[in-house]
Amino acid sequence: MYAQNTSSVYHPQDLVTRILHLLQLYLRSYQRGSAMDFASSFVARQTSSRPRPWSCRICDKAFTHHHDLRNHHRTHTGEKPFQCPVCEMEFIQQTQLSSHLRTHTGDKPYKCVYCHKAFAHGSDLSKHVRIHTGEKPYKCKTCGTAFTQSVSLRNHSRIHSGEKPFVCNICCKAFRDASNLRAHGRAYHTQDKVIEVITVE
Repeated sequence: MYAQNTSSVYHPQDLVTRILHLLQLYLRSYQRGSAMDFASSFVARQTSSRPRPWSCRICDKAFTHHHDLRNHHRTHTGEKPFQCPVCEMEFIQQTQLSSHLRTHTGDKPYKCVYCHKAFAHGSDLSKHVRIHTGEKPYKCKTCGTAFTQSVSLRNHSRIHSGEKPFVCNICCKAFRDASNLRAHGRAYHTQDKVIEVITVE
């Protein structure tokens, strides 16, 4: 089930040099008023540079930690061992369950440092913060247009590819994104109860 990739060996840098380098980066970012940008880019750098010695034998995806591989393997087996005690919804990972439970409790632990708006999920806060910073990290490789969210880039990319994966289950008209399909349903199929989103593979 699991395979360890021994070709990836980690050689840590001298600790003092590393700490000084990170401190310089942080101070530079802080002086520009973008300490939050530094934090997010630091996490991205650390994640991308880590060795990934654990490989999935089914799809060859590699992971830094064995427990990440174990969680990933459940996407192949369909196993969902973590169940919500409120609605009985099941999840692959404990972290997914913890995140889901906030929909029942209303807990919003992630707060924006700019406007103090609160969010249930860290990923939602990250997207929101870009409204304040103007950061657009998702860039179209075809035309160079940049976006704040990956989903916006994905929808935009379909303009170039011509892909229309969202199909109306009533008239079979296809659309680039789900919002256009929903608008179509409201405009043309108001008597029908459900406009089903069918993703064409």
